[in-house]
Amino acid sequence: KNAAILTSKLYEGTVKSNLDFSTSNSDIIIVAVNDDSIAEVAKKLRVPPQAIVVHTSGSVPLDILKSFERSGIFYPLQTFSKDREVEMNDVPICLEANDDDSFGILEELAKSISSRVVTMDSEQRRALHLAAVFACNFTNHMLVICKELLDHENIPYSIMDTLISETVNKALDGDPRVAQTGPARRKDLQVLANHLKSLQDQPLWKGIYKSVSESIMAGK
Repeated sequence: KNAAILTSKLYEGTVKSNLDFSTSNSDIIIVAVNDDSIAEVAKKLRVPPQAIVVHTSGSVPLDILKSFERSGIFYPLQTFSKDREVEMNDVPICLEANDDDSFGILEELAKSISSRVVTMDSEQRRALHLAAVFACNFTNHMLVICKELLDHENIPYSIMDTLISETVNKALDGDPRVAQTGPARRKDLQVLANHLKSLQDQPLWKGIYKSVSESIMAGK
């Protein structure tokens, strides 16, 4: 189903019911699946000898593709949703390959998409992906909680727009540690206690609030 939607937007593309691409003329075969499925797909994948097989994961090492003569990583550091267009020119693309020639081909492709192409080995990329989970996925989950708290009191989520924007802009303009504000930063213990009491019916959120507040107060 997803393949059909994708190929409908391409000038040339067909949907296949198997992973045998051995007769393909493609120079690069991109494995764009969830991280836990990469090994399974790689095991079944058949490609022509000239093809470079790459995956797009931030956390899976290059050697998961070691069965292929030519392999690499093509990891764009961005969050993607099917209903949103992304301006790719400024998105960092992190590259790794098992040989210089393959790297050169991947670099040429990356530079045709983005102005920010970075060489990065698997260990660096693992650390980058972990940091990205905190910066993107966890931040978004905090906003999910924020919206649900507001919805419960019939307060429009849009009231947060300038606060969220300024928070992100300050963090990007300098050191986010210096930009930290709030009751935990000020060690307003009574405010923290009142907030935790308000979250009694939401033990998961209460645990998140307590852990994050303790991390802020510890300066970590």
